[in-house]
Amino acid sequence: MIFVILSIATVFLAGFAYYIFYLGPRLDPAHRANDFIRNRRYRDAVVEYKKILDEKPYDFVTHFRLADLYLKMGEVDQAALHYEKIVEADKYNYEVEKSDVLRKLAHICASRDDIEGVFRYYYDIARMFPGDAEALYNLAFISLGQEEFDLAQRYFERLVKIKENDFDVLFGAGICSYQNQKINESVVYFRQAASLRAESEIANLGVVFSLMKKRDFRPAAGFAAKLVSLAEDPQVKYLAMRSAALVDIYMKKYD
Repeated sequence: MIFVILSIATVFLAGFAYYIFYLGPRLDPAHRANDFIRNRRYRDAVVEYKKILDEKPYDFVTHFRLADLYLKMGEVDQAALHYEKIVEADKYNYEVEKSDVLRKLAHICASRDDIEGVFRYYYDIARMFPGDAEALYNLAFISLGQEEFDLAQRYFERLVKIKENDFDVLFGAGICSYQNQKINESVVYFRQAASLRAESEIANLGVVFSLMKKRDFRPAAGFAAKLVSLAEDPQVKYLAMRSAALVDIYMKKYD
């Protein structure tokens, strides 16, 4: 009797183990989806992930995996729908990080030329991570492009501390400072930008204009003369020669 019971138990345990370690995983949609992805059968993987969502509509991990899969296939609209589901649920873990989801949504908005959406998602990232360089960069240049100079200034001032040797950042900070009548700061930023790219016409022109605004004519004359010899663009050369002439007038060099 005991032998029979042990035999039945053994068979049962063997069947249970077979299901748990072999058959079960193969029937699991998530496991099947992973297999399909490894074999580049993305459409089949989508079907498996959708089976999970049919049973668990709010499974944020599956939404994330499905969104990434759509993104890999270039179907950004479908990807956005699933990333947005995660934001609505506001659930995250080690695999699904909030900043990663928001960043991907920002990239999708950028591909659609949805500047408002890009700004919104990067703004949310910057609130969570004030030192996030990518978020600050986009917020600064979007604000600058919209001529929101006060707002752009705040982002650029944070950004230059992180990307102190970035030409674009320094030049953008110079423009904002100039527009906000912070002339001393604009001179500093433009000169730093010009030091990174000595042959940059636009950076040297920024230095000339800001020094003239500051009424610091002697160094302005030097940069203007440099720009006259440097400039290849006729409009830039015209502005450089005009600036050089005005500086000479201010310095009473009438000849």
